[in-house]
Amino acid sequence: MLAMIAGSAHAEVPSPGVVIYQNESAFPIKNWVDDQFYSDLKKPDSLDQIKSNLKTAMENFKPSSAALPRIFPIEPKLIKPVVLPGTQMIKELPDLPQPLFVIGTDEYSIRWFQANRKVLEQYGSSGVLTKVRNQTEWEYMQKLVAPMQLWPMNADALADQLGAPGYPLMITKSGFFQ
Repeated sequence: MLAMIAGSAHAEVPSPGVVIYQNESAFPIKNWVDDQFYSDLKKPDSLDQIKSNLKTAMENFKPSSAALPRIFPIEPKLIKPVVLPGTQMIKELPDLPQPLFVIGTDEYSIRWFQANRKVLEQYGSSGVLTKVRNQTEWEYMQKLVAPMQLWPMNADALADQLGAPGYPLMITKSGFFQ
């Protein structure tokens, strides 16, 4: 009987689900992502399925338009615009599903992107836009990089977990390139 009471009490408490943390606020993921985002994802049975799901997610992620104004401004604290001392930093990143580029809305990032656009397209890169003040800047940058994917995201995790030295840069399985 105690288990039944505990079970029924637990059933009444809504699950918080998956949340996204941005700018000291947490939002349910359903506020950010259209329902169709998950339609092609399968329950992972293997590492290959997890990689496939991640690739599908990266190709199909589109934040819902109602959620966009709530995520701005995006202001990373660890990663900043930087000119690297060389064009390449070797670092093995074998689990990176596809090449990724990181840019901001600063003039250096925009010039770097324009100068490297063909290479980024040839590698099938997707992009992260960090340091963006508002939806207008986000929409401008989306048009600039089209048809490549671009996500508004705080890139501090790239600096912290991958050792990314700054932006703009391209990240591949074999390192960072500027």
